[in-house]
Amino acid sequence: MKKADELSDLRIKAFLKASRQGTGKEVHISDGKIPGLSLWARKGAANAFTARWKYSYRKEGKSKVFGLGSYPAVSLQVARGQAAALRASLMSGKDPREEKRKAEAERKRIEEQEAHDAVTVGDLFEDFIRAQSSTWGSATYRLKETNRFKNHLLPTVGPMSIEAVTVNDVAAAISPIWQEKAETAKKSLSLLRKFFDWAALNGFRVNKSNPVDSRRIRLLIGARGQSFAHRPAMDYEEVPELFAAMAGQQGTAFNVLRFAILCNLRLSNALSLKWNQVDMEKQTLFFSASEMKRQANGNFTVYLSSQAVELLREQKRLGKNVQNELTGCYVFFSKDPSQHYSLTLIEQIMKKICREHEFYDPHESARLGRRVLPTVHGTARASFLTWVEATGKDRRAAERNLHHKTETAVGASYNREGYALIRRKLSQDWGDFCFSKLKI
Repeated sequence: MKKADELSDLRIKAFLKASRQGTGKEVHISDGKIPGLSLWARKGAANAFTARWKYSYRKEGKSKVFGLGSYPAVSLQVARGQAAALRASLMSGKDPREEKRKAEAERKRIEEQEAHDAVTVGDLFEDFIRAQSSTWGSATYRLKETNRFKNHLLPTVGPMSIEAVTVNDVAAAISPIWQEKAETAKKSLSLLRKFFDWAALNGFRVNKSNPVDSRRIRLLIGARGQSFAHRPAMDYEEVPELFAAMAGQQGTAFNVLRFAILCNLRLSNALSLKWNQVDMEKQTLFFSASEMKRQANGNFTVYLSSQAVELLREQKRLGKNVQNELTGCYVFFSKDPSQHYSLTLIEQIMKKICREHEFYDPHESARLGRRVLPTVHGTARASFLTWVEATGKDRRAAERNLHHKTETAVGASYNREGYALIRRKLSQDWGDFCFSKLKI
């Protein structure tokens, strides 16, 4: 076979000129200097014209072609250099097409890995919160969990790649509150542990080991500060003194504090109470199971004391310029009927009153060796239950007033009245006790 002449710029120009006059069939011209190198040209529709370099070779008895780019973007000299490199690769036993495929696959793998590693904890924070919201009964609880995540975890681990977070990083994030806010640290880590489990299940973290490892965190930053065995509560005998101390305090913030204790409610439920849940005629409140912390315990009816009813009437007077009966209107609203006070603010008011009047939790103070201020939750529920025991009241009725389960599912189905009369009287007795040091 006659060897092809070496290509030159003049020969290429003449070839392309002739190709433009062609019928549209792809034609080529070979380079005699680099065997296998050729320039292919085609006249397309609407006078479109293309010219491309190709390197042809045989590997394992099969003819193969390797594209080198378009002319004139790739010059003759550059095409020869690429063809020479491919020829050398063939001489060493490598297949250029296979090598290109491997290179492309590796490039794609690196890009995907970089994209994966670029996803940070902060990027997926909102998605995680939305995924968990269905398991959090009240809006107040959702807000509390979200704020805990934002305040104590995101500042440190938020900008970090989900894949790269280690136990050391988690320890660094939680260390500022590890001693002073032990309970908050515990709950924050619990939420972060769920986040990484969720991230792994959704493919955002290939490393299946969860970096929230309490044992190793303790090795890194020491034992967590001592937390409360229970929510701090007042000595029940001092509860009337607390109400007497609040006698001169007016306004919604103090009303919701009184109301939560009178109704033995979790503060989150008292704050999220809306007027459509209130039946002033029957003097009851109604919470659906989904609004309660223990959703498995079912719907919840609260029987109101006369003192609690009066607080509701006071709230209607405070809200006389708004449509109180609207479904979206909170009973204890702050700036407008669609917003309620924060849990933190009400707890701070409680602490301020207790500090000024020296009300402390006697049991937690003795256990921890320091004065511990009572919480709204502890006083509304633990102090109430202690009063029930101390005065010989009906314990089962009291448990039901706290939305605790007292029977099996079968037993509950036969006892549908739910101790209504006993519970109502118990609520009134507690209301009378709370206001016993006030002149009504």
